[in-house]
Amino acid sequence: MSSITNAAITVDKMLNLKPKARAFFPAKPRLTRADVVHSAAAGAYIFAVFAVMHYFRNYLAVASLGASAFIAFSHPDARLSAPRFIIGGYVLGILCGLACGGAALLLKNRLPFPDYIPACALAVFSAMLLMTLFGLEHPPAAALAVAVTVDSNPLVMGFLALCCVALLCALIRLGKRMKHNDISEANDKDES
Repeated sequence: MSSITNAAITVDKMLNLKPKARAFFPAKPRLTRADVVHSAAAGAYIFAVFAVMHYFRNYLAVASLGASAFIAFSHPDARLSAPRFIIGGYVLGILCGLACGGAALLLKNRLPFPDYIPACALAVFSAMLLMTLFGLEHPPAAALAVAVTVDSNPLVMGFLALCCVALLCALIRLGKRMKHNDISEANDKDES
């Protein structure tokens, strides 16, 4: 195997699976250069997210951004992977989280249970409602609304989350360009 672009690697060859175990895997999936690039970009993105979010120790935000990375890199052409949905969903999620975090401060010590419980529920409800209303559905953004609601420094955390989302959208765009270039090169080779 001299290069990944020239070789099709199958799951059963990589893992040397027994016949019964092959039933759990699709029939001979191919690992292309685009798959490797998308996986590497996802790993680099998660590294950057962890490096940025390490300061906050808010791993719910990391989980939310990681879920977006999985959606975006595993299905780059899907509707939910479009930058409009990712950025729009996260902006709405952050705004809902900020509003509900402020409401939690107003309710402090006035309820028979912790004030963050209704605030988090309201954050998810309002984020889902607004994302649906504006046609910007991106499910992981609702989790970020909860992360912003409970964070001790929500404005900075929201800003850094938006920076991570912008990086994700740039990586998606780069991946699509690479995929388009691969297809164009393949078509050029077929024509000659």
